[in-house]
Amino acid sequence: MQRRKNFKKKVVTQAEDPEEVEASAQSAQKASPQKHRDPVEIPQPTPGGRPRGFSKKNIQRTVMQVNAHVLEKLSKKRRFAFVVGILMGVMIMLFLETDLGVQQEYVQEYVNMLRVPQGLEMVQAQLARFIPRDAFNLTLRKDRIGLRLLEEAGLQAKHPVVMLPGITSCGLEVWSGEPCTQRYFRQRIWGTMTMVQQFLLDTKCWLRHIALNVTSGLDPAGVKVRAVWGLESADYVIGGFWVWAKIIESLADVGYDSNSMELASYDWRLSFNKLEERDAYFSKLKRTVEHLSAANNNKKVVILAHSMGSNVFHYFVNWVTRQDGGVEATWVHRYIHAFVNIAGPMLGSSKVVTGMYSGESSDIRELSTLGLALTNYVNQKDRVALFRSWGSVASLIPRGGDLLWHSGLDDGVVAGFGEQTAAEDSDVGELPRQPSFDALVYYNNATGGLHHMRNDAVLEEVFKDQRKLLREHWLAKQYGSWYSHGIARTEAEMLAKKELPASWTNVLESQLPYAPEMKIYCVYGVGVPTERNYAYQYDKDGFPKINISHRDKEHGIVDGIGYTDGDATVPLLSLGTPCSYFWKRRLWNPSYTSVIVREIQDKAKTSQPFKPFVEDMLQRDIFQRGVSSADHLDIMGNDVLIEDVLRIATGNDEGFEERVYSNLHKITDRLREKLES
Repeated sequence: MQRRKNFKKKVVTQAEDPEEVEASAQSAQKASPQKHRDPVEIPQPTPGGRPRGFSKKNIQRTVMQVNAHVLEKLSKKRRFAFVVGILMGVMIMLFLETDLGVQQEYVQEYVNMLRVPQGLEMVQAQLARFIPRDAFNLTLRKDRIGLRLLEEAGLQAKHPVVMLPGITSCGLEVWSGEPCTQRYFRQRIWGTMTMVQQFLLDTKCWLRHIALNVTSGLDPAGVKVRAVWGLESADYVIGGFWVWAKIIESLADVGYDSNSMELASYDWRLSFNKLEERDAYFSKLKRTVEHLSAANNNKKVVILAHSMGSNVFHYFVNWVTRQDGGVEATWVHRYIHAFVNIAGPMLGSSKVVTGMYSGESSDIRELSTLGLALTNYVNQKDRVALFRSWGSVASLIPRGGDLLWHSGLDDGVVAGFGEQTAAEDSDVGELPRQPSFDALVYYNNATGGLHHMRNDAVLEEVFKDQRKLLREHWLAKQYGSWYSHGIARTEAEMLAKKELPASWTNVLESQLPYAPEMKIYCVYGVGVPTERNYAYQYDKDGFPKINISHRDKEHGIVDGIGYTDGDATVPLLSLGTPCSYFWKRRLWNPSYTSVIVREIQDKAKTSQPFKPFVEDMLQRDIFQRGVSSADHLDIMGNDVLIEDVLRIATGNDEGFEERVYSNLHKITDRLREKLES
């Protein structure tokens, strides 16, 4: 009884007009002693598509009335989750006739009032309602790309396919741990609703198991968490968001099956060197490629790598060609037909540095729904500690340092196509046509001026802070031997770093392998505003936080964040220039492997610059933006990408030419002038 009263009190205090809601609830109870009470009226859609009376205030009032109306009756029978699910289903049916943006606005208002956790069953029911597994399933579409190409172009499976997921995409499961995880043996601690359940029941327990030992970069004492292997390890995440599902299904449409494709998942938390040390991952990947080739008439293999998976593959080819004293120097040439680099952050991403610096970013894109929970229920210092414990995060620190990231290469480049800008019609205010990215972080100093720090300075602050907190932390003690983020500009510099595993994590300090017949396709999205720099302020405890009230037209900063062109997660500078400049030169590509850029223009109707922190992230979790989105994660279901992948895998990629919509050529020209003058 006390629990019910407390819960009712929480619900009422969240309403915009609590006295009115309480009075309404009491009036309903007195006036309706009969068993079946009149339901709360749900506003109906108007002919124009907008539900009548669905203002923010009315949404709050309606939800609170429903909660107060049914709480006493249903909480006794533990059925409130079921009823809330029905209510949400009705709301979804009403929304089918409305614009997607309006839907998101209403759902945002509703979810904001849930205040996770109210009760585990309620949360699970609500998430399941909004994330049905087949909501975006290709099997429900009449125009499936795979079936269309099978019928129209006669595409048939040819080259076996190995897929490498990106950071946070692979499922992780518990093999052993503390008593709080005993009932989750071999259940996923990452990637499914089980993860959400674990997080809500015991957040601290979950954090202790998902974090790594900060000195060794491996499992904490007594904990064993391992990656799930196989096609199901990264097809969907958290109840129904597709990652690799649409590509897998499309490959199956043209004849592929489990004998001709494999998803080589890995523990994405580990630094690249630890993947081999703990899990022998690269040895296993090598055997997988060789087995698939042998099982498919010795056909060469196509590698599909998404996001950080592309960085992992670059490390792998440097690792494999140096095995057994270099006798495998031609391994890539013998076994790999093509490397499809999908949205690979080959030069890193700005937001990674700020994530390690302050534990925040407007878009922890791959964290999906968990990003909301981390932001709301894990304090900032604990988030910083978690991110810094993952050795993999450092693989995405911007490569090339200030020379590439703060020398004007992408100044004036905004989210759009060519000279066009998508910012003018955005809802975050007017952005300049010529933003300057001369720094990564800006602070307002005591005199009212703007103090700034570039990428290298911010990174040094991270190292200095970590040395102060714990000198034995891998980030403070081992970073230099695990990673590098410089640039080799001469043959001598490249040769000096050739045998250093740290340089294999950096495409600017390591070469492509001998593979004159291999093809590299760089396929990524453009036209989505992407974080590039930040305005910070210190809180009362002296901790840095993004200043969401800061606007600076000169530096393109709106609500504390400056935007450039990219795919919402990785800037164009990192997505495109490795393919348009570095891999087109002998120093980085000594065997002149063919490299082709295939940009995909974002055409999603809801494409907007990201709003600060949770708000827009929550909207994008509930509604993936569909087959026309070029967003970093949504691109995996993009029709253009899937067609490119199918043509490459089936050997129908002859005649593929470069496809560029962005200002990539302008950036490349500036880069050439910078490095060759």
